[in-house]
Amino acid sequence: SGYKHGEGTSTQPDGSKYEGHWWVDSQQGHGKLTLKSGSTLIGHFVNGHLQGEGRIIHNHGAVQIGLFINGKAQGYGKFITPNNTVFEGTYVDGKLQGYGKVTSADGTTRIGNFVDDMQHGVFQITFADGTQAECVFESN
Repeated sequence: SGYKHGEGTSTQPDGSKYEGHWWVDSQQGHGKLTLKSGSTLIGHFVNGHLQGEGRIIHNHGAVQIGLFINGKAQGYGKFITPNNTVFEGTYVDGKLQGYGKVTSADGTTRIGNFVDDMQHGVFQITFADGTQAECVFESN
């Protein structure tokens, strides 16, 4: 019939490569999608989009771990930068929203509210040596 169906690997015209389960020519089930940019998406796919628990390893070294709906982070998750700064909290439509925590590689933590991935309002900061401070962030 010419349809991709079952386990397999396919390189797409845009240069991306999908390895995993196919259902009637659609990426369905567990798989790994490597984009032409070098970023990699690993997890469960529905109609070609990351759906449920998954991981995106960006070409610049950052990693997004958590739940995804239609390929966007949704619900609790973590974003880890190449320098090991960790942003964790609730993601809505791919952006950190509401209460969240940032942990720097040196152990410093900032806890507070996020609006569209931006720190907003009062944050409690605990430095690696245990001293604490408060800081106010305003987003435009």
